[in-house]
Parts: sequence; structure tokens; C-alpha cells
Amino acid sequence: MKQAHVLLPQSVLELMTREAERTFPKESGGALMGYRDVDDEDLIQVVAQIGPGPEAIHETHRFEPDGKWQATQIASVYKESGRVITYLGDWHSHPRGSSTPSSLDRSTARDIARCDEARAPNPLILIVFGKPEIWDVAAYRRQRWRLRPADFDSD
Repeated sequence: MKQAHVLLPQSVLELMTREAERTFPKESGGALMGYRDVDDEDLIQVVAQIGPGPEAIHETHRFEPDGKWQATQIASVYKESGRVITYLGDWHSHPRGSSTPSSLDRSTARDIARCDEARAPNPLILIVFGKPEIWDVAAYRRQRWRLRPADFDSD
């Protein structure tokens, strides 16, 4: 099985780390938008992130997005792109934590994969971990019923 390779623009990474800093020491997150290469589904291009939404719940070890708000934003990006830019998965922060996905992270990836509306049978999960001014990112993709590490580049 080939490891996924994620292209993550620096501008998107900066938005995610700013959001992580805004809610520190509580978790935050959002949705990832982009596309998979037509010839190589293991090559994933992230082009945007959608934040947590105004009614999101931020706790020390848990984050729950404003699902209704996010769904509207995702649909808007999809429609405005001519149905090219799609939902890829989620990102969230682990303030003062590690890059290792929690059991909740793994079950969230499973739920995304099983959700027909998400159209993401192998969702991408990015974890922004660390603390203000010292953030790092880990990438995972659900493949064959497990979250597996993914390689990524940020320009």
C-alpha cells in the first residue's frame, strides 16, 4: 500500500496555526478542502481550510465543530469551484499534545469514511500539535480501516 502524499500550502498551514493559537490551551479545528490527483489518488492537494464555526465547542481534550455552519461553507466552496474542490477530511489541534491520533480521532476518521454525504472514504486527518509559536503538523489518511501516516510538503 502506497503512502499518501499531501501538498499543504503555507497559507493554509498559517490559518490552522493561528486558529490553534487563538483557542490555546483548548482544541480547535476545521475541515480540509482540495482535491486528489486524477492519475494518483495518493497525491492530495489541500487548497483551503474551513474553520470551526461560531458555535463550535472548544475543550482541553476535545473539539466539536459547528457542523451546520461547516456544511454550508463546504457546500459553498464546492459549488463556487465548479464542483472541483471537495471535502477531504478534518484538521484539529492537540495543544501541548503529541502528533499521535487519539481514539476519538480514529473514530472520527471512521465516521467520516462511513458517511455517504462526506464522499471521503479515505479521509485526510491533519493534527496541529505543540504550543504557540512552536507548532508542527502530522498528516494521516484512513486506509483499510486504519489511520496511517501520510507524507506532506508545505510550500
